[in-house]
Amino acid sequence: MKLYKGKGKIIILIILQVIYSLLNSGFAISIKNITDSITIGNYDVFKNNIIKTTTSVALLIFVLLISIVLKNSISSEYMKTIRFNALKYFYNTNTIEVNEEDKSEFFSFLTNQLDVLEESYIKIRLEIISDLILLIISTITIIYFNVLFLPLVLIIGLILCIAPLILKKWINKESEYRIKNYEKYMSISKNYIDLFYLIKSFNIMDKILTNFKLVVDNSAESKKRLENKIGMANGAISFLNLIVTLIIYILGGYLVFEKTISIGMLIAVAQLMANVTFPLTNIISAINEINSSKPIRESYNALLNNGNNAKSNIKKDIFPIKLQNISFSSEDKNILDKVNLKIDKGKNYLLLGSNGSGKSTLAKIISGIIDNYKGEIISGNSCHLSEIIYISKDNQIFDDTVKNNLGLYGHFKIDESYIKLFNLKDDFLKKNANDLSDGEKQKLIYLRSLKANKQLMIYDEPDSSLDDQSRKSIINDILDNGLTNIVISHHLFRIIDKFDEIWSVENGCIRIYNSSSEFLNKQNIL
Repeated sequence: MKLYKGKGKIIILIILQVIYSLLNSGFAISIKNITDSITIGNYDVFKNNIIKTTTSVALLIFVLLISIVLKNSISSEYMKTIRFNALKYFYNTNTIEVNEEDKSEFFSFLTNQLDVLEESYIKIRLEIISDLILLIISTITIIYFNVLFLPLVLIIGLILCIAPLILKKWINKESEYRIKNYEKYMSISKNYIDLFYLIKSFNIMDKILTNFKLVVDNSAESKKRLENKIGMANGAISFLNLIVTLIIYILGGYLVFEKTISIGMLIAVAQLMANVTFPLTNIISAINEINSSKPIRESYNALLNNGNNAKSNIKKDIFPIKLQNISFSSEDKNILDKVNLKIDKGKNYLLLGSNGSGKSTLAKIISGIIDNYKGEIISGNSCHLSEIIYISKDNQIFDDTVKNNLGLYGHFKIDESYIKLFNLKDDFLKKNANDLSDGEKQKLIYLRSLKANKQLMIYDEPDSSLDDQSRKSIINDILDNGLTNIVISHHLFRIIDKFDEIWSVENGCIRIYNSSSEFLNKQNIL
């Protein structure tokens, strides 16, 4: 998992932790000297040791505070990189449009799950660095005191290192279950909020609340189970730690009676052994936490890999595009049935049909938004989807100024001549786009589409909510843009002769008319 390139700060952190650990071992040695000076009754030595110890403690606290600030800085830099990359690669994925559930899951990932990642992976790894350095230096100091303590350190290390191997799968499985339930909770919550008016209109609040209570209960139960298992795992380690402390005093007491070590050395070894067992315990607990964050890290890596593998836009002619035996069903209802079409470069196509006939579905299949269809689409360019844009009839508007909506935050240069062309007021660009009328929003969406620079433009009712003059201006502009256009509309009979082909969706099939007169005769309009 590649996260952060600031190696300089990590090197400084390691140096600070080495200094901190040396000072910590020095403190244990000072405690030994103080105790021994008390034992032999030498006040001058006692006083000198107190002064040295006080100085080293002050320095130790200073280094500790600097280390804490540096750890927080490194963690912050890590998370800024992760959050930025997450959204960046989400936009780079091959999927042209994701459904509402996908959006909800990604929002949960971007907020809650990345918070978990920060606490259970980023910060934990930094703590492991600190604990590991303290453990190593403390172990070396213990061996320096008396090599007889080496077997004890090794046995303790072996016992405590076996624990995570036993607990790893236990914690991992519960963590996956927790994340699955939490994602469902987030998705359902957002969905129920989005459908507020539908739920109120049909008066199904009781049913929704019953379903929601079940989701909430499952989420809370999964969290409780995970926390209980992590708590039990850490409790087992703490119990081992108490046993280790008892063993230290049993062995140390024996060596004191044998006159092998002094009482001061026993106290110092006990202090240093705490600097071995506690860091080792923390490392083991950290491993459990890191294991619990594995599903989140896998999601992040999958997102990055998906984004990296996204094909680049290649300006290669995508025409002709052929649809062969395209069929699509939704909720056991046939929407399209064995549709065959050919889209040639530079032509204008009018797509007609009654509401719910499948016009928008066909447009979304051509543009790649819907991909779970049967049949085949053949193009002159395997990357053809990057050269097709579907301009939805739904108002896709940012909650921001018209200027930022039109220019997509500086991505496009705004041609103000078009604003005058469509009789929009001078202060149009300064307005909040959500405050516009439906007709103005439709004009905004169309003006923005002019900058798309795609080979195939698909407009889904671009003339809806428009007055006759604006409708005429926009449609004429589309038909004269020199690109290949597919227009879905109900209002274009007056200019139907400007289209090269008319496609009529009827009972899931497509009737193709090569001229307006052919279509009008068939419809008994002439």
